Amino acid sequence: ASTISWDGSDDCGRRVSEGIYFVRLVVDRLGQENYQKTEKIIFLK
Repeated sequence: ASTISWDGSDDCGRRVSEGIYFVRLVVDRLGQENYQKTEKIIFLK
């Protein structure tokens, strides 16, 4: 199993507001079908 961490920053390094966000993970496996998963998270400060 692996762990993915997020520091609560957007692409420009700014802290995001509290709220509901959707996290999407896409794994590109050469020669095989890609794996995709989307989860809803709640971000609280």
